[in-house]
Amino acid sequence: SLLPNFSAYELHAVEYASDLVNILKKRGIRAKQCNIEKECIPYDDNFIDLIVCASIIEHTLNPRHLITEIERVMKQ
Repeated sequence: SLLPNFSAYELHAVEYASDLVNILKKRGIRAKQCNIEKECIPYDDNFIDLIVCASIIEHTLNPRHLITEIERVMKQ
């Protein structure tokens, strides 16, 4: 596999497409379906240590909402 072993970490993902959520779950990632354009990221405040948001922000119609949500769920 090209992916490193992340078994020592608790990985979470937010994805719009339900079929991709299912694939992520099969790979041991705690995935949740979410429309980041309109919905809040489905995690509590100050919950996430690190967020990787690759090739997403530039494609959103409302990047301010996404950035606000990232700030909310990131640990301070």
